[in-house]
Amino acid sequence: TTTTMEDEQQQQQQHVHDDVSIYQKFLSGENIFDALLANKQRADQEKKSKASNIFDADHSMASSKIVIARPCDDGSEPVLTNTSLNMAKFIGKCLQIMDVLDPVAYDAFCALRDSFKFYVYHVFIWFGVHVHNFFAQHESEFTATLDKLGGRKNTSADAADEKRRREQIAQQQKIMRVAQSKYPVLTVVINEVNEQLRRRKLAPELEDLITKKLKNSTRRPPKLPPFAKCYMEASETLQLSSPETMQGVAARFVATETLPFLVSVIKSQHGRLINILSAEYAHQVSSFIAQIESVVLEFKQYMYRNVPTLLVHLGSPDQRDSIISRIHGTNWNMKTLTTEANAYVYDLIQMFVRIDRVLSSFVTLPKFIHHRLNKEAIIYVEEQLVDAYADCKKCTTEGRALMSLDQSVLKKSAPICKYSHSWEYTTNFIQAYYLPQHDLLAWIEAHSEYSLKAHKSFLRVGRAAENLKRSQRAEFEKEIVRVWKSGRSKQQQQLRQQQNDRKNKPNLSEVQQVLQTQTQAVVVDNECKDNEASGDANGHEHQHHHDMNGSSNNSTHTNTNTTTEEHINETNDTETTTCMNDNSSN
Repeated sequence: TTTTMEDEQQQQQQHVHDDVSIYQKFLSGENIFDALLANKQRADQEKKSKASNIFDADHSMASSKIVIARPCDDGSEPVLTNTSLNMAKFIGKCLQIMDVLDPVAYDAFCALRDSFKFYVYHVFIWFGVHVHNFFAQHESEFTATLDKLGGRKNTSADAADEKRRREQIAQQQKIMRVAQSKYPVLTVVINEVNEQLRRRKLAPELEDLITKKLKNSTRRPPKLPPFAKCYMEASETLQLSSPETMQGVAARFVATETLPFLVSVIKSQHGRLINILSAEYAHQVSSFIAQIESVVLEFKQYMYRNVPTLLVHLGSPDQRDSIISRIHGTNWNMKTLTTEANAYVYDLIQMFVRIDRVLSSFVTLPKFIHHRLNKEAIIYVEEQLVDAYADCKKCTTEGRALMSLDQSVLKKSAPICKYSHSWEYTTNFIQAYYLPQHDLLAWIEAHSEYSLKAHKSFLRVGRAAENLKRSQRAEFEKEIVRVWKSGRSKQQQQLRQQQNDRKNKPNLSEVQQVLQTQTQAVVVDNECKDNEASGDANGHEHQHHHDMNGSSNNSTHTNTNTTTEEHINETNDTETTTCMNDNSSN
């Protein structure tokens, strides 16, 4: 027994010595992670080599058969790339540092947080659409100072340039306010990361390395503002500007869909991060996870709403052969019914055939991305059709029937028909033509998602505009504007309420687990009380035995609660956690 105790003490001293030596090696700049990883892999291999029961042999034989499962097409499986996988491994390294080296745990968390934002920023600037609309305009820090010191003379040309520059800044600020209203968290994070890069608070060594090795000759995304920093390059093989790949639409969405996977990896370690860090940093961890969830959600909404503009090109009324110009040139003021759709309908069908062919050529593109992209393209076409229909000056009932026929042919044609879209947006707009004035105002208030231009088109055409005098038409226009604004405010209020409900809504699975934990605790308490009562009945001679049972029951109670709490903290996406553990050896 004495020898066993001495061996245990020696092992504990050796373990403490190893921890101190690892920390000293880390402070000296030595790479300790390869050694930690090798030790972990060795321990796992030894654990696997030991047979724990009689079924291990059969299990090993069964597991030797390699089975490749077909990936799911519903979006339930994560989308991975080499870069996102390396990012997940880096997250695992940061967690290992936080576990092993407590003095630098918070610094490792900051590295994890900043690296994820750095990744999101570069995915945004390379794979986003119209990214320049999200950046706050920066003017030169030295221009105004040089002007005041007389560094240059102000000429008429300079005054014109200054006026034009001021107009561009005002226009950019106006566009950015729209972006902030639709995607507030995404806009804040992108500008925050850019400002940290500009002030060298984030990745200053990387900027020095690029300056030294590459002489600042890195490629930049097109239309990226000159004041926006870019330290990473997308592969040229992605062909993000090629019409053959439709501006790299597949690569753009694969890059976008890697973000939810990384968020799920970080979110799965929420409880672990709070346990490692002190209580004063728990709020920062929760705020960071809530922020990245909002950022990724807004980023996906932004991508799926704007990338279809790269797929569908309807042109403008000024372009002679564009689809929009053909719609404007259609005679809607007809007196007879027709059974044949307009020519622009078949142009739209051919456009969707090409979209389906290009997306199908990417065999690794998940089917749910393919499906959603086509759905968003259909929605974009609907919005453009309504906008074009709202421009017509005269339209009869027969003309409205022709619009319905065009929509029906589009809806039933291949490949559009296989996406099961309702086409309610155009259908409701066309049917509103037949509403009387009172019913039309009620419809406008209930359908504020249409533009004010679309609603004002009923002042020219439709049943509600029949036999109106000029003064009555002006009053009717004011009433349309008032009702539309009222419906708009109600819709925005409902959206804000839904967002608040989503934030404040409890996680039902966690609530059920907490209730289950409380039920188990009550059962264990009742068992302890029953044992205590039986011990009192047995008398004083069994007092010592009763005390041992009581302590055993209390320890069982403690272990049960501890195990349940750990289970609650580790309630995560099982597949993501498994992927995380495989990649980072956690």
